[in-house]
Amino acid sequence: MIPLFIIEEHHEAFFVWHYARFKGLIKPTDNTLLHVDQHADTSLPRLHTSLKSRPDDLQALYSITYNELCIGDFIPAAMYQGLFGEVYWLQHQKLKMAQTIHVYSYQQSGKALFMTTNIHEAGLFSPDRKSIHYELRTVADELPGKEAVILDIDLDYFSCNRQQGLGDLTRTRVEVTAAEFNNFTANRYHPLRININGVKARQENGRYYLLVNDFPEIIPSKLRVSPEQILARIDRFIEFLANNELQPQLIDLCRSRFSGFTAEDQWEFIEENLLKKLATLYELELKSIDDVLAQEKLIG
Repeated sequence: MIPLFIIEEHHEAFFVWHYARFKGLIKPTDNTLLHVDQHADTSLPRLHTSLKSRPDDLQALYSITYNELCIGDFIPAAMYQGLFGEVYWLQHQKLKMAQTIHVYSYQQSGKALFMTTNIHEAGLFSPDRKSIHYELRTVADELPGKEAVILDIDLDYFSCNRQQGLGDLTRTRVEVTAAEFNNFTANRYHPLRININGVKARQENGRYYLLVNDFPEIIPSKLRVSPEQILARIDRFIEFLANNELQPQLIDLCRSRFSGFTAEDQWEFIEENLLKKLATLYELELKSIDDVLAQEKLIG
């Protein structure tokens, strides 16, 4: 029986991996990550809490996951903690790349992470440095690392509804005080105005809001594909797993629907068909992230 955890957004994989380590479902270090995603998710986090602190405290890991990480920086955080010795990113493009990357933190604090291919930059003898073998693969390739595999799947690999910098679909409205509203509208050098494209202020019925990504038109994503193409991609992916005789210790499946990277009208179709196909290869035990958090009394 292979545990499969359904998560909503991808940074929740960080908590799932540590939960699985805590429960003995995966090795504590040097696992192999097969990252199936339209995106690399290797942005570098800057945290208030050190990644060296309380590694077996699920409450602390919950706080780091939901208060400090985001959907693009959770993999380097896990690399730095030694969870992975190898990472393979499954992509659609035929790009060959294999290298050793080194993850380390500023002043060995475990808070601000850096990544480099230069071991001397990371500190040749530094105990803070973690070295990881990193490769890109496609479904046409073989997977060299097959031991202690964690299969990490984002539904946007099969059809992506959002492009970086174009067609950002997640519109956000944040209510602010009248003073902050006036500060934003009066200050043409307000930090939000000059650092984030598309932040606007609006007053409605005596309340004040800052709007993000509230553009008049939505630019369709070139990465979104038809249902027929989705099914074909799922079939090729399942064939890739079968050909490589992959037996993962754990699978996490990310919907990416709230972030908008998987379309609202496609995520259920992708998930349903992907789970059906995975069930032809593996005996699965499904759990949602809410099941896990409730079981551990981290949510009500």
